Amino acid sequence: MPLAAQAATVNINVPADWPAGGVINLNNTDVLNIAAAAGSPAVTTTILLAANANVTINGSGAMVTNLRIQDAITDTASHNVSINNLHITAGGSNAGYTQNMGVLVLTGDNEIAGVGSFTGIASTTTTLTITSTSGGTLTASSNSGRGLVGRTLNIEGSADVTATSATDQAIEMSGASNAINVAAGAKLTATSGTGTTGISSAAGNLAIACDGTLTASGANQGIYASGQSVSITGSGTVSATGTNGNSILADSLTVDKATVNATSAGASTSLNITGTTNVALTHGATLNVTGGTVFAAFSGPGFTLDAGSSVTLANNSASAEQHPFTMSAAGTWQLSGSAAFVAPATATSSPATITIPAATSGTIRLGPASGGGGSGTAVPTLGEWALGLLALLLGGTALTMRRGV
Repeated sequence: MPLAAQAATVNINVPADWPAGGVINLNNTDVLNIAAAAGSPAVTTTILLAANANVTINGSGAMVTNLRIQDAITDTASHNVSINNLHITAGGSNAGYTQNMGVLVLTGDNEIAGVGSFTGIASTTTTLTITSTSGGTLTASSNSGRGLVGRTLNIEGSADVTATSATDQAIEMSGASNAINVAAGAKLTATSGTGTTGISSAAGNLAIACDGTLTASGANQGIYASGQSVSITGSGTVSATGTNGNSILADSLTVDKATVNATSAGASTSLNITGTTNVALTHGATLNVTGGTVFAAFSGPGFTLDAGSSVTLANNSASAEQHPFTMSAAGTWQLSGSAAFVAPATATSSPATITIPAATSGTIRLGPASGGGGSGTAVPTLGEWALGLLALLLGGTALTMRRGV
């Protein structure tokens, strides 16, 4: 029987240790150590992973240029690519990490950058998972390309992931159906620069499941899904900011349980829903929308809420904004701040047109339906044992009482 292959340790300690051929091959269980004194390779160098290989790459915290990572195109199973204090910038016309089925496992502070217009991390298949058990961080970046491209993005454990681009989308969700999942304790931040968006899902619907924290900000939109639906679920918080444009631009939006903060910091309406379906909030969801400079908070058909869900609109325009609010089941509208009914709407109307005066903020919450009876409070009745006790307390007074009388 042949012996099992032995794990190899590859040490790059000084500049002369970089391979002249520009390729470092890593097989299953191999470890690559890059010392600060090694500097950067003189030629574009690829860390090429064998199919399904679990590998470890240890950096020194210093930036290494001309270096990239590539999964095998023959991967058939997920495998761990553990990185520790690794900072690399690709050379040539390449992404920093071309991912197939690798799972990035983070320790310490890490950065993977694409060169020029090339992506920091490019996921070529359906799923990219980034995780940590120690609060590891990762920045995926590009100067003039996208920070990260994928279809399903999972941020798990205690991973803290940031995607940035100076002049392009920070995160581009490239599939016909896209998903971002952020676990409790995990964090995802997408920040883009001039004329671009934090998270773009222009080619397909976007489903966000967030039990942790997700922040998306862009010089234009925070989240851009023109012509597509956006659904946000989970117990976490999603914050979207458009520096000069909409916080969220989509055909439709649903929010379940989650807290969503949508802010425009520029000359634009904040939440822009272009389709005909109301924004739907369920299971106590909270939506806070702040309009841009001299702009209203919301543009779209209206809102549908269930009991416990609420919408806060900060209208920064010079005129009142008003929208129809519909109950998904019978309830009572509870208004605070500047929010007010537009006659003939009342607390039990569905839909009810509600207005937010200029330069003010108001909250609309759907409470439970009122109880029966003229006062809205049910009148209790006494059982026979309680009636007998009451008679004793009255000192034997001859009192005849019957249930319901």
